[in-house]
Amino acid sequence: MGITYFEGITDKLQAENINSPNTDKSSEADTDSELEKLEKKIMESADSANNESIKLYAQSAALMDADTGRVLYEKNGYKEMPMASTTKIMTCIVALENAKLDDIVTVSKYASTMPDVQLNIREGEQFKLSDLLYSLMLESHNDVAVAIAEHVGGSVEGFAKMMNKKAKELGCEHTRFVTPNGLDAEGHYTTAVELAKIASYAVKNDEFIKITNTSAWEFQELKKGRTFSVSNKDRFLYIYDGAIGVKTGFTGKAGYCFVGAVKKDNKTFISTVLACGWPPHKSYKWSDTTKLMDFGMDNFELKQIFKADKVFNPVYVEDGKKNYVDLYYEGTLLY
Repeated sequence: MGITYFEGITDKLQAENINSPNTDKSSEADTDSELEKLEKKIMESADSANNESIKLYAQSAALMDADTGRVLYEKNGYKEMPMASTTKIMTCIVALENAKLDDIVTVSKYASTMPDVQLNIREGEQFKLSDLLYSLMLESHNDVAVAIAEHVGGSVEGFAKMMNKKAKELGCEHTRFVTPNGLDAEGHYTTAVELAKIASYAVKNDEFIKITNTSAWEFQELKKGRTFSVSNKDRFLYIYDGAIGVKTGFTGKAGYCFVGAVKKDNKTFISTVLACGWPPHKSYKWSDTTKLMDFGMDNFELKQIFKADKVFNPVYVEDGKKNYVDLYYEGTLLY
């Protein structure tokens, strides 16, 4: 079975005034018929995707085309859920966009007291922001997340405001950040679909992808030279062809969570699974993510149906400055 999806149809059909004395009103009906057929294809595509059933362990999940933002599949995808350390996707992108990689981050007493998972940074130690971002995304260190938040936002609360502002900019109306590390907190939540939207945005950042695709990173504390080594805990990078990230997560409230990304065959898919089992079922997130990505790769593809500047039949304009307008597609339409 092949399910098709459309890219870029919104705001692409443009009207341009022309004189067309040899065209009658029947051309308008022809154009309407052509556009109605196109609309029907789009609706059939959406219905096919929504009716598909994938057996998942996750209580909530979504699959999204990262390039268009189209939701290709969802299971309870609009339900507000805790998201554990997948929160750190937003922490990383906000830091990348609001600070410099060579910034020097000084560790506060509060940051040094965060619970596991920790890098075990100490009060007063100093690190390059770039090194801490690798620690954040590869091994999910909670103390590092707070150190980054305090440096970029002035405080955890200030950084949370920046995270929530970014979420709103991305159109996330059911997402709220309280912590930069994703530890369980009242009022800290997202949805599978909105988390996919955030990740779709993040993977377009080259530095973000560079970090999440790194297998291991070594660095030093700047004052006394304590050395650290971190390795990537995202197993999906090694079990799925084309995987490019992005983040695991777990808390007692959220369960196992994972946001995956695959770029292959001119397709970029983002998958999210939330509440995907509790101990000892740590591997459920990998099997669910594989199912979602296989579903996307097997059933969705882009096809060209109109080339740029495709001209439709002229349309009659009643009481217009000119009698007819030429309707055309200004960019290539893919489905």
